[in-house]
Amino acid sequence: MEIQGGLSEELKQKIVGTKVAIIGNQAVDLINSAIKRMGFRDTVISTEYSDLPECDVVICTSTTKEEYRNVLMHTKASGVSVIGAFNFGIGACVSVFDTTSSLPHFIEDKYGENAVESMLKYTDGYSKFWLISRNGWVEYAKKMDGGRGTMLINR
Repeated sequence: MEIQGGLSEELKQKIVGTKVAIIGNQAVDLINSAIKRMGFRDTVISTEYSDLPECDVVICTSTTKEEYRNVLMHTKASGVSVIGAFNFGIGACVSVFDTTSSLPHFIEDKYGENAVESMLKYTDGYSKFWLISRNGWVEYAKKMDGGRGTMLINR
């Protein structure tokens, strides 16, 4: 759908017609600014999932598993995709959550209630398993944090 020199007209029309909700308090203004530069115009920012109007996509920057569970339960009936945006301070990662199920295993089954720490450890393990080079930033983020996830969350 992308053509030389920019986005295709078809994709531009889809973007303009898509309502995006951004939930949380981590980098929501940066995410909002970035997606507006891409062409998304109808965005809603909220710190609380229950205040959301109907939308097409939800971007969630929550830090606890409970918050993600609540967002997924709230959006499940409408079948809206949830994009989990994880800020590691010196890097970031996203995951698309299927609202027909619970949290992905790499967040649900590990490391207490801290979703950011779970995603950081999953990203590290994934990189090691697939021998992905240039992932030194993940190891550095873990060292900065002392393995707790709290320093990264507060950034």
